[in-house]
Amino acid sequence: MKENWRQLISQPQYGIKIERDIYVTMRDGVRIAINVFRPDTPGKFPALLAMSGYGKEEMELLLPPQPLSRSAVWDGNIEAGDYNDIVPRGYVHIIGDQRGTGRSEGQFPGAQGKDNYDIIEWAAQQPWCSGNVGMVGYSAFSVTQLATAIEQPPHLKAIFVSHIAADNYRDFAYHEAFSV
Repeated sequence: MKENWRQLISQPQYGIKIERDIYVTMRDGVRIAINVFRPDTPGKFPALLAMSGYGKEEMELLLPPQPLSRSAVWDGNIEAGDYNDIVPRGYVHIIGDQRGTGRSEGQFPGAQGKDNYDIIEWAAQQPWCSGNVGMVGYSAFSVTQLATAIEQPPHLKAIFVSHIAADNYRDFAYHEAFSV
């Protein structure tokens, strides 16, 4: 008997409170724009941060969930993760515009690892956060996770790196399928 994998994970139990265009001031005075999606009940929850230069509003153009048998990875959540799945399960989901993109100030590319460090430490101090912060997101979102992990923010507990090229030569220029 095949079970729906969605029934095997934690089940939704909260509504969603949305706060858009919150500005977090970086150590150099530049303000970064984020959207915060959190459970609509009092309490402290772990937070998941997703940052890219694509525009935080684009991450809300959600598609219907895809069947697992047709797409083992893509779940209709665009690259930041689907706050409609994440938040009801007891997490705060923060999606932001990197420095110099979207509504954020500054110039792109900027100091994404240091900026994300500052946002993680800001989030950990909020009344809705348990102090535990992770990072999520595919592709470009994963690149920012690696840049952030190098900075070692004290409240960063985990990253989920996925769909990222680690070696341009092996991943793009040369493929074993073409070798003799």
